[in-house]
Amino acid sequence: MTKILAIQSELFEYSIFMQLLESQGFKVIVAGNGAAGLCKAQLELPDLIISDITTPELDGYSILKALHENPITAIIPFIFLTSDASQSDIRKAMEMGADDFITNSCTEEEFLKAIVVRLERQAFLKQWYAARAVEKLE
Repeated sequence: MTKILAIQSELFEYSIFMQLLESQGFKVIVAGNGAAGLCKAQLELPDLIISDITTPELDGYSILKALHENPITAIIPFIFLTSDASQSDIRKAMEMGADDFITNSCTEEEFLKAIVVRLERQAFLKQWYAARAVEKLE
């Protein structure tokens, strides 16, 4: 089962999206603040992380930076999902290596598509690197 970690400060805001993910067969792990989210990411090694920018204790940018500093978590796709975003927020997130940036005003279809696209890309990359590793052994 595909695990998705949701790091959010406002559980109510994301409940519709998290329920949608669960209804699509994803296992959703929730962290109520950035520090807990970072800890859960390192322990659970989810297939994808969704985070708000403004989370208590550690903001989304700091979470992303910490994840990228660890080779084990650096490859986990990371999507910002936030209610309010400026162009500079989006640019900063993308420059730091976020895989996507979506707002709460997106449709359920747009939300699911962003998740599926990132998971498919991650699966492709894992397959590609595994094939290359086998070729080098032969």
